[in-house]
Amino acid sequence: MPNKTIAALRFILNSSDITLYRIQTNYHHRFFITATA
Repeated sequence: MPNKTIAALRFILNSSDITLYRIQTNYHHRFFITATA
């Protein structure tokens, strides 16, 4: 694989990880609010 392809794949994986992390934190935050309300 060329280095550019590896870099692109890493970038996609990193960005998707961040997106998943944001979704998880948003979900837990909402659940916490509804549980304490």
